[in-house]
Amino acid sequence: MTFSGQPARGREFEKIPDGPLPVFLSAENGRAVFYAPRFACVVPENRAPALVRLVQARRNETPEPDIPRFLRDAAARLAAAAQSARDEAETEARRPFDPECLTLFLNNSCNLQCRYCYSAPSGGDSAFLSPEAVEAAARTVAESCAARNRPLTVAFHGGGEPTWNPAHLRHLLAIVQTVAREQAVELRTYLATNGVVAEEEARWLAQNVDQIGLSCDGPPRIQDVQRPARGGSPTSAAVERTAGILRRSGKPFHVRVTLAAETLGEQAAIVEYLVARYAPAEIRLEPVYVNPSGANVPARDLAARFADGFLEARRVAAAGPTRVVTSLTRPASLYGRYCNALRHVVNLVPGDVATGCFLDSREEDVERHRMKTGAMDRQTGRFVLDSERIRALAGCGSAIPDDCRDCLCAYQCTHGCPDFCAFPRARISGRAEERLVDSFRCRAHRLLMTELILETADRAWNAALPGSFRDSLDPEFAWPVAVCKEPAGEG
Repeated sequence: MTFSGQPARGREFEKIPDGPLPVFLSAENGRAVFYAPRFACVVPENRAPALVRLVQARRNETPEPDIPRFLRDAAARLAAAAQSARDEAETEARRPFDPECLTLFLNNSCNLQCRYCYSAPSGGDSAFLSPEAVEAAARTVAESCAARNRPLTVAFHGGGEPTWNPAHLRHLLAIVQTVAREQAVELRTYLATNGVVAEEEARWLAQNVDQIGLSCDGPPRIQDVQRPARGGSPTSAAVERTAGILRRSGKPFHVRVTLAAETLGEQAAIVEYLVARYAPAEIRLEPVYVNPSGANVPARDLAARFADGFLEARRVAAAGPTRVVTSLTRPASLYGRYCNALRHVVNLVPGDVATGCFLDSREEDVERHRMKTGAMDRQTGRFVLDSERIRALAGCGSAIPDDCRDCLCAYQCTHGCPDFCAFPRARISGRAEERLVDSFRCRAHRLLMTELILETADRAWNAALPGSFRDSLDPEFAWPVAVCKEPAGEG
């Protein structure tokens, strides 16, 4: 898009040129919205050209005289927010790997046969994590957390269902609890489950795990098709029963909804059902990841359907306590790819090795894709991290693609992850698109980020009185929004 010197028209953002800082502009209905990561400024549209010139002058370090104080302050804050985003991204890219989370893929076995599963688990017993490796890895992460006065987070997850073998799960939980006590660090536990568990197991989870993520794709007509049990039997009643046990216990839990191409337009109905029948603290709406079969992966022309459906779903839940979010678009945060090396996660898989990518849940896949970041040393009993491999993965993962540098979302984007991998590896099977830019995830994220920023600007603009200058903290995303409701005079 070529910058015209005037505000972009309609619900889109255009980067202000002449410099590397990420400052963007959109205008409609008589007002202009300027955005730098985690800061927005709203001014009357007729003031936008002057603020554009001031931002450009600030970049070139040449002052422009006779500018109202509000605009000078706005330009300074936009530049500061933009510079902060760039500096934080560069600092994070250089940060040494200091693990603070241990993610355990307990097994590759599952009692469900979801249509879109990327890990293709077995319906029978498979390899399990060894208690010795879990203890060693937990000690490595706990020592890192203790040195930095951080809590130890342990997530029970998997290429399979973590509750497949309840005795194994209990044993591993006891191990990490012991390690946390020995290292004198706070332990926070999380478990992701498909919810098709016995009532006794659900009650045990409610009593022993700090936070639970429950997977459910919506009402029975969707859940029972997308996430059937082995053999095809329905699962919706069992998952709803588990949600009821968690709710009655007072246990905080969220629901993760995987959206297939066919259900992108069903988001409002899904949220309405989950709010009424599950009452979770949070609902996470996530487009399906790539998977070996390629099933249900949305094409790029469905991006607007996802964005529109997500916004409608948020409105459905707005009156109640349940938050509706997606990891694709997080306006309150600076973030990048999901790489474990970037998130300071040690992720164990069966075979007792650590993987750099959550898509790889088997030792052979970790080795084939060159994602091995650590392993158990049987002689010393220590879990040894591969610092060189971690640095290589972090270096690739933290890079912003050249085609993305002038994008509104450059510093707030997964850059196609996990569908597109920044690290040289085998082609991800099941991927429907060959190019990141303008792919489904790229389009959907830009559309949604634009709408959420403008929604935030609208809230602040509508709350400001005519003739006022107003500085507020957005109640949802917790970043500041500055508003000048009428043309500013000399300040």
